[in-house]
Amino acid sequence: MARRLDRILVVDVESTCWEGEPPPSQMSEIIEIGLCVVDVGELERVERRSILVRTACSTVSAYCTQLTTLTQADVRAVQLAKGALRTGIDLLCRENGMPRPSKILLAGAFGSFINRLDALTLGLFPEMEAAAIEVVGNAAGAGAVLALLREDYFTQARELARATRVLDLAAHPDFQDSFVAALSF
Repeated sequence: MARRLDRILVVDVESTCWEGEPPPSQMSEIIEIGLCVVDVGELERVERRSILVRTACSTVSAYCTQLTTLTQADVRAVQLAKGALRTGIDLLCRENGMPRPSKILLAGAFGSFINRLDALTLGLFPEMEAAAIEVVGNAAGAGAVLALLREDYFTQARELARATRVLDLAAHPDFQDSFVAALSF
């Protein structure tokens, strides 16, 4: 008996490519996996995700960029940002005797636009439940307003600032090894 499909998953895989043959020592590799769930009845996109994949043996050519809009710089920028953020989280946890954070609050524009599941898939955050990652929006602005309007919040913010310890990540003895380990996708 035939079943009616309510939703379908569309998978779009982009790979490195060249106008002709690949240069010596390079080969076609996946650079992005696009996923999209479509509600067939409504003909609407329900969800979409894009996962960047770091290449091992090839670079993104100008021809490939023309077709996909992805550049080698895009892939490298995501890789470096992921490495820096993950290194910061890992070293802060290590310094405080924690295997991983129990909760992550994402603030500002970064937090407002990042897809938590994609970030977990890329390894931006340690393995944890997506529900433990919370988007809090403009936390700095909201906190400043609360501190101005309520003296108890202002006092609490001042005490928190006094108790805060700075950890210079770049000077940390484990920074380089941790950063290099965090670069892979």
